[in-house]
Amino acid sequence: MLDIEKTFRMAHQEFLTKRPNLRSGEASATHKWMSENLALLANQFPSFQRKDAVSAATNFIERQDDLVRYLLCSAFGTVWTLELSPEDYGRIRREIFSSSIAEDLGVTDLGGELEHFKKHTVLGMDAIARFSSELEHEFREVHQRPEVFQVTAFIEPVKSRLVFVGRTEKIEGATVWLGGLFLYQAWTGYITEVLEEAALGLKSIRLAPSTNSLTKSKLAKLSEEEMASLVQDTDRIKRLIETVDGAISRIRGTYESATNFHETLLSLVSDETFEIGLYKPILSANEIQLRTAEDRIKEFEEEFRRISKELLASSASVTEECSRRGSTRATTGRDELRSVRRFIASLFHGGGQRTHSLVFDEQVRLMFATTRLVYGVVEGSDIVV
Repeated sequence: MLDIEKTFRMAHQEFLTKRPNLRSGEASATHKWMSENLALLANQFPSFQRKDAVSAATNFIERQDDLVRYLLCSAFGTVWTLELSPEDYGRIRREIFSSSIAEDLGVTDLGGELEHFKKHTVLGMDAIARFSSELEHEFREVHQRPEVFQVTAFIEPVKSRLVFVGRTEKIEGATVWLGGLFLYQAWTGYITEVLEEAALGLKSIRLAPSTNSLTKSKLAKLSEEEMASLVQDTDRIKRLIETVDGAISRIRGTYESATNFHETLLSLVSDETFEIGLYKPILSANEIQLRTAEDRIKEFEEEFRRISKELLASSASVTEECSRRGSTRATTGRDELRSVRRFIASLFHGGGQRTHSLVFDEQVRLMFATTRLVYGVVEGSDIVV
């Protein structure tokens, strides 16, 4: 069994290595646009911060790609059913039941950061603690009511392995459904974490004094070059808002699928005279994870709605200021001449580096931070589950 499983896992790993971003054509375009947008904003940072900002954006994007790869690795699982005689069943349950799970939870040898990702993001330390504490309780129930507990589930959540041993005829037809358990657990754990981080970050920057909407007096002091950049930036922010709205819709759709899937798992073993040791704790942990995900979706939606309102208000102010300048600009070309002179002067002022006003720099930082925070949310929504 382990040799067969190893072959499948090696093929799966090779597949992920060759195709690190398993998305549809539309999703790939979204991923590319999100990355380019973050890089463009990083390039607008003040000259003394630009290099670090670009480097941070590049490292962040690479890290997000790694997380997606860990997610896809975690979604792969195997389910086994072993029909055993009563003697063999008792021996295996007695000798392997606790030790195999304890070894998986405590000592795992997955490569790189995958093990950490699965324990902290996919499952969460609380879920692992619940599994550990319920092992002994489940073992006693199985031992006291052998006529009811005719089959035992060995769950190894970190290695994505679920093994049923005993009289398995009632579970064998459900292995396809059970295999999807790891897939939804991986996605739900990932999306819960990125939604929580994004909501907290959006709330923080929204409440910061520098994120107040652009006023007419502030905009009037901006140069023509700064206004031109802000026009392009605010257009991209509008698209970002639309992209995140679509991501939220996809996340809700996948969450509903995960919830329906969970209900199906609950009904797989509905016979009162038939129970599976450790199966209920598995589903209990899954249910808690789903409830947490629902709360995080609501929190993110609320925070993103609030900051979107402020960003759109700033965009409207930029558009209004552009219209005002266009209507009052003299036809003699004096404004254009002044812009050229300012540009030439800026070259001498900063050794070839342009200088921007504080208001402009604050807006760029705000848009950069917002894009970075929602990046993982859009990534997670693009995973095909």
